[in-house]
Amino acid sequence: MARNPKLEAILAARWEAEGCTPAEKAPKLAIVKQLVEQALVKARSDTAHWRELLAATESEYRDFRAERLKEQARRLSRMR
Repeated sequence: MARNPKLEAILAARWEAEGCTPAEKAPKLAIVKQLVEQALVKARSDTAHWRELLAATESEYRDFRAERLKEQARRLSRMR
């Protein structure tokens, strides 16, 4: 699915943060927060909080996550 490249970067960063080890979690979440804050600055939003943008993109993230899980399943099935 074609998405805005900045949104795609945020979704990919969330995916990486979700699947990382506990030791890697804080730095990965910091990257997510930084990408979201950059998007808010570019949108010139003085009132929105980064958590609000994450919440607003939740359905896109669910779709992104489902696509990634399908890709993983296809790769695993080819290995068998």
